[in-house]
Amino acid sequence: MAIPYRTRQRLRRLGTLGLALLVLFLFSWLCWVIWVERYIIYTEDGAVIDFDLNPQIPQGEVALRPVPGEGPEIHYNEGENAIYKALNDIQWFRDYRFEKESPLLGPVKMTVTQVNAGTQHNVVPDICTFVVDIRSNECYSNEEIFDEIGKNIQSEAKARSFRLNSSRIDLEHPLIKRTIAMGRTPFGSPTLSDQALMKFPSVKIGPGKSSRSHTADEYILVSEIEEAIQLYIEILDGLVL
Repeated sequence: MAIPYRTRQRLRRLGTLGLALLVLFLFSWLCWVIWVERYIIYTEDGAVIDFDLNPQIPQGEVALRPVPGEGPEIHYNEGENAIYKALNDIQWFRDYRFEKESPLLGPVKMTVTQVNAGTQHNVVPDICTFVVDIRSNECYSNEEIFDEIGKNIQSEAKARSFRLNSSRIDLEHPLIKRTIAMGRTPFGSPTLSDQALMKFPSVKIGPGKSSRSHTADEYILVSEIEEAIQLYIEILDGLVL
């Protein structure tokens, strides 16, 4: 549909007038926002407009030269760094050797496995904690090892448990002597089992290879079970304790 020329002219004038009014409205609104901003108060509950607020900018106070000796005190490098204090104990765990060594399990092994200290990069840490993994042997009880540690470190030692001790049996025990005579070689196993709860001499004779214990693909062959059954019979048959 064709629009007459005069009608198009009127529409163009109306569009120009509307655009001018829109620009004038936006400019007025922006000026109002800038003006009312001086009456806005920000609180914990949000922003509110208070037209009773004095819009005059306060004059403030003239800054005065500080008086020597009356300013705040600033302290640097104060307090004890807990990490530095713990380093001596960590080094002790690395270097210390217990006197008694087991012919099967070797020496008592102590390894620092975790260290935790500090909360911020610019704050001297007041607490440092570290974890020590201790593999004992049959020459010491857990309590004896703990007492020796307490005598040599400054840190406060806390034992996770005294419940699981290293187990042992005398190599001159008739059971051990018979197995050796049958061509079996005794060795110490660093693995953990219910044997640690036995307070009497004990020995672990299991089918298969000890190196497979507690691995992801632990397995045992049927032939190894059959061999173990025959071995148990030979060891126990006629054994006198």
